[in-house]
Amino acid sequence: MVRGVALAVAVALCTTAVSTRPGALVSSVSVPAPAHMLAWRIVYQTMDRNGRPRAVSAMVVAPDAPAPSGGRPVVSWAHPTTGVAEGCAPSLRSDFFTQVPGLASLIGRGYDVVATDYPGLGTPGVHPYLIGDSEGRSVLDAVRAARALRAAGASARFIAWGHSQGAQGVLFAGQIAKTYAPELQLEGVVAVSPPTALTENLRDIITTVPGRLFAAYTLVSWSNLFRAPLGRVTNSPAIPIVDLVGRQCLESVMQVGAILIIAQVLTPRMLLPSFWTSEPWASVARNSSASPLRVGAPLLVVQGTRDLIVRPSITQAFVAAACAAKANVDFVWLDGGDHILAGTDSAQLAGAWMAQRFASTSRRPASCTTRHVAVPLIQQLF
Repeated sequence: MVRGVALAVAVALCTTAVSTRPGALVSSVSVPAPAHMLAWRIVYQTMDRNGRPRAVSAMVVAPDAPAPSGGRPVVSWAHPTTGVAEGCAPSLRSDFFTQVPGLASLIGRGYDVVATDYPGLGTPGVHPYLIGDSEGRSVLDAVRAARALRAAGASARFIAWGHSQGAQGVLFAGQIAKTYAPELQLEGVVAVSPPTALTENLRDIITTVPGRLFAAYTLVSWSNLFRAPLGRVTNSPAIPIVDLVGRQCLESVMQVGAILIIAQVLTPRMLLPSFWTSEPWASVARNSSASPLRVGAPLLVVQGTRDLIVRPSITQAFVAAACAAKANVDFVWLDGGDHILAGTDSAQLAGAWMAQRFASTSRRPASCTTRHVAVPLIQQLF
């Protein structure tokens, strides 16, 4: 199936006069959807880190009803880590409609939802994992592509919502929206468990087995993107293990368990002390750290107190800096919440926040709020 999608994209790009303008719709195919929904798997154009056109796949989901005059508000969903191999695209999964938290509620509110796969997941080429600018452009160009799909009835008003890797992506989308996509109207950004100070986050996560899984994905992606041999930052025995992890997708519970067993073979000692201090790794991590001074829109940040992947104190520091810069920030602690379930645990409050933003007709004065929401005890046991 993955090879078929990649071949279809390649044929479309080579045999038709496809626009290379960012957000241009390359192709769309209607797919079966749950009740009250319409859905399309699309391919659209974005720009890579060097400013060259690149095809990206996504899913667009809309209410099965006529769009109102002026079009529907759009939620641009940016997914958490699913892997770095071409077959790891969420749009290729048979259970896609369960992967966007609270999707039925968003459609019920009358929104369109567009979910980018990011470059290299579902389309050919290296996936730029944790490369903030690339993710941010994918999020924005997905909205443009949804608007080009007439049957979706999408308007220019949108909110960018992401979890984990996707939270990094929506923060960058907020930073560049006014200059990169000035025709769009960004109403807010929702960042759940966002990796912000990337150097600190990546240095922290190699101390845990799940963290070394994400580190392996980062190593594979960046070594291919920047032609930086893994031998510069790992001991020789780690290279085949890192390569093996890089070919795996995070899909079923069984797959995740199997990958964690592989990742457990990696140890912090297999990653050299220069891991995040040598080039190009250090510069890439620095450039892909979202700035709290350039939020770009009202912001909802959600952070679990038991998160072992994104250190809560790093997120707290990001929020404090954004507030000091007079940004509009609502900060929610998920008491007892972890990293993996944070997107699902916060879906209801995120949906309510987005509804308030879409309903607002005036700019909100600068303010910062902090509140705590308890995660159900049963979830804290896992």
